[in-house]
Amino acid sequence: MKMTDKNIKERHENTYMAIKNLEREMQKHQKFFLKKNAFGYLSFDEWLVSSRLSVIKCFELAMHVLWRYLKLYGEVVGGMTFENNSPKAIVRVCHHARIIDELEAEGLIFMIEGRNNTSHIYKEEIAQQLFCSIEKYYKVMKNIIDRLKPSVEM
Repeated sequence: MKMTDKNIKERHENTYMAIKNLEREMQKHQKFFLKKNAFGYLSFDEWLVSSRLSVIKCFELAMHVLWRYLKLYGEVVGGMTFENNSPKAIVRVCHHARIIDELEAEGLIFMIEGRNNTSHIYKEEIAQQLFCSIEKYYKVMKNIIDRLKPSVEM
């Protein structure tokens, strides 16, 4: 087994787990959002902000490891080289190579922009907009990582 083959399997597992953690945080938010008395010492508003930030942070991590996995997948499975290592450039090259389809590429570009907006400049309005889109973003990420598993013989 080549070192890159081992790396891609580990990276796939790490990416899968980051997306799974995002799913778990979204479910916790939805579950407790319905129970106003489940917040312990936090007020409902404090809990709501904390929960939203937790989901956003999991999204940021999942997005980060996903684009890095796409790069490694393109290199190991597709034999590709990337001249530009920016997330958007990697998404575009992977789309051009048909590793991801057009809708996935567009979705990933929006996700990268959302992640950049919350990671570099925090504004409540931007965070709320991103939070409202995370569920559909999660579905795109989950579809990609489920489809792009490294082959068993690697």
